Amino acid sequence: MFFRPTSSAIALLALAGPALADVTPVQVWQNWIDYYKANGYVVTEGAREQAGETLSLRNVVFAYDAPQDGAKINLSAPEITLTATGDGKVRTVFSDEMPVRLDFTDEEGKPVSVAGALHMADFEMISSGSAGDMTHDSRAGEAGVTLATITDAEGEKPLPVSVKLVNLTSRQHVVDGAATAIDATGSADRLELSADLGDHEGHATVKGTLDKVAGEVSYALPKGISIGQDLSGALKAGLSMSGKLSTEGVLMDIAATEKKEDGGDKTTQAKVDAKGIDLTFSLAQDGMKYQTSSDASSVEVKSPDLPFPISYAAQSTTGDFQVPVSKSDQPQPFKFAYSVAGLTIGDALWNSFDPGKKLPRDPASIDLDLTGMAKINADLFDPALAETATQADAAAPAPGKDPEQAADEAEAAAGGSAPDAAADGTAADGATADGAAAEGTDTSEMPAATPDPFAPTEITLNKLAVDAAGVRLDASGSVSIPDGSTVETPVGQISARLDGANGLMDKLVEMGLVQSDQLAGFRMMLAMFAKPAAEGSDALVSQIEFKQGGEIFANGQKIK
Repeated sequence: MFFRPTSSAIALLALAGPALADVTPVQVWQNWIDYYKANGYVVTEGAREQAGETLSLRNVVFAYDAPQDGAKINLSAPEITLTATGDGKVRTVFSDEMPVRLDFTDEEGKPVSVAGALHMADFEMISSGSAGDMTHDSRAGEAGVTLATITDAEGEKPLPVSVKLVNLTSRQHVVDGAATAIDATGSADRLELSADLGDHEGHATVKGTLDKVAGEVSYALPKGISIGQDLSGALKAGLSMSGKLSTEGVLMDIAATEKKEDGGDKTTQAKVDAKGIDLTFSLAQDGMKYQTSSDASSVEVKSPDLPFPISYAAQSTTGDFQVPVSKSDQPQPFKFAYSVAGLTIGDALWNSFDPGKKLPRDPASIDLDLTGMAKINADLFDPALAETATQADAAAPAPGKDPEQAADEAEAAAGGSAPDAAADGTAADGATADGAAAEGTDTSEMPAATPDPFAPTEITLNKLAVDAAGVRLDASGSVSIPDGSTVETPVGQISARLDGANGLMDKLVEMGLVQSDQLAGFRMMLAMFAKPAAEGSDALVSQIEFKQGGEIFANGQKIK
């Protein structure tokens, strides 16, 4: 029930509700503490008072340190009161406002602090059941987080951000056993979002509403395991979770204003309207799944930099992402699928390049379905893997910077040439100035390259279908990656068919967008990869073969 903004969305989902396990206030509170400790929190009490059937706690602090990115969250509850109701139940209420503070470092490693508060208006929780099988029903007229200030190297600045749930209800069913099993559901009439961010160079405002928000989550939490501190270890111990989020509609208004060179303001506005959004997820040792779908959606953008508003809409979209997360010597299945149906763009954009309506404006569609097998060479949630990636990013040259220049700068920062460097540029350990090993150098002690944590062994393109502007592309096929090879040198074949390409090119010439001689080179290149279909219509077919050793053939002709 407590909001905790960290880099781990999984840890946030763990806060669906405390694992209460008895009907007396003291037992309820102790089990609550045990639950949050299992999720990586440190809970401290400022004062405790027992008066009859009421337990009062003051200045309670819930503190959490994120293990991967060093972020810290500190939430203070001025007062928590637990009271036995006399019928075997316990009623819990909180202070209406609880200060919250988030500390982290920016991209330059400088400290940043965000201060705000958690609001819980008209909140109560009723716990019932038995010690090992408890149900907790809660409600709140309003529940949300309001941020107030952000402090960085430039000082303290206002940070007006608010997220609020209206008429929130929830239920948590907790069963205590070898692992704590939790099933939680919740819903709210709406979620309201508001933000106004900016500085002297400009600012952005966001206002949004999600109607009829609902969610559910189920998970098994192994005893003695902290998922907040070691998610990878928790998965190995048997952690599993699944859930669903949904909303009947999303309406967002975004405005970004920046200063122009003449001192005036330039404002870009965007509006997003989406209906029927559903998201499901699951996580366990055997893999992670993320699936989403939405009904009709539309986006409109207005900007002084654009001659007219840009708008587009889709009848429906779906996504399906499934990936293994645990290290294994055997390949494991993965999937990526995405589709958009009924995709349209506004007439203003169409008319900008096709005022005569030469091209068909029928709704477009995209359908991609990709599956395969991959070797997982490291647990994907292992903190050591994230640390290795961070170190690699820090050591990589800045974009656009020559690697030799980066090496020179690193050498200069270290105080000049490497110690005992030879006059010919050969380092004392036998490596030449450009990093290559000198002849005769023993490289047996050099560390081996770290294998990619996610290494595909088979990739199957079940379907790729694109239909737009009178042209349709269909492709399918599969490839494998032999031992010792990479995805750049697969073995297998892909078959494709392209309908309407020649007709589209003829219309582009008729519209004056391209010259016929400009298309001549493109047609010749296309002929290298495709040939006319057997039926003789405006269709091209192609079969691309990837062979051992990196050779590539198109319709039997070697192209690499």
